[in-house]
Amino acid sequence: MPAALRAVQTTEESRRLRSPCGFGSPAPVRPEPFLGAVQSVRPGDTAVAVLGTLVGAHLAQPVELALPSIGLAAAANGLLCAGSMAFNDWRDVREDAINKPKRPVVVGLIARETVLRIAAALFLLGVAAAWAIPAPRFGIAALLLVAASIGYTMRLKTVPLLGNAAVAIVTTYPLWCWLLTPISPSELYVPLCLAALSYRLGAEIIKTVEDRRGDQLSGVRTVATCYGARPTLLLGCACMIGAVLVAWWPAAAGGAGTRYLAWITVVTLLTLSAWAPRGRAGSADEAARGVVRRQRITITLAALGLALV
Repeated sequence: MPAALRAVQTTEESRRLRSPCGFGSPAPVRPEPFLGAVQSVRPGDTAVAVLGTLVGAHLAQPVELALPSIGLAAAANGLLCAGSMAFNDWRDVREDAINKPKRPVVVGLIARETVLRIAAALFLLGVAAAWAIPAPRFGIAALLLVAASIGYTMRLKTVPLLGNAAVAIVTTYPLWCWLLTPISPSELYVPLCLAALSYRLGAEIIKTVEDRRGDQLSGVRTVATCYGARPTLLLGCACMIGAVLVAWWPAAAGGAGTRYLAWITVVTLLTLSAWAPRGRAGSADEAARGVVRRQRITITLAALGLALV
């Protein structure tokens, strides 16, 4: 891109960040609070949190909790995930004006203060559901998750790697939450928890490349803004490949059946395809955007597949 065009684009992005009307939304729309609320809680991510909890229970086999308690844990994790997404939308409006210009608060579908109230209500409901489980550790963990989500959004996001690790731990909690109670796990459970943690860490690192432009203009320190796009992509790739290798361990050790072998083969191919070039070589930001989009599909399909393993 010519230097003059980059300068004009940067000036325009800076103007959008300073805009008092919709935080620079290019085409403010009529407020639709219900639609905005639905979009702000990211139904897809929330559904994955619920599914991950159920898959984790399937693999961990908690010995002291009945089916209603497992359902409460799934509901609690879904509510906590939705709350963290809404809280992120409330806090990151300036960055989203560049990185995610279609977010509901940015385009004016819903008022920013309304999103904050929704986040608070979801956090409270999630904590209440967790405390209803007859194992107090779930309630304590829910409080810690809320604190971690708020802490990341308000402060840890600007601490490279530490913030990414915090997100990876929080987002994989639905899978490994069963470690809080006595379990009779399959040979797959612990390796898959570790693999999920490494995979999410890689995805969060790569996401900093996708969000680099808005983060730079807002003065947010991330792995990508501190160390550059290419090294960040390589680090994220290493974490994701490491996750796949860990997930292969049960198969290599002979503790996995045919269905698991089929599942891990498909996950491996999907992970590799996420890094396959699409058309002409583009910028690192475009590459990261494609990888993030495809790894989300991989995570969803992997969770669905694990339910059948």
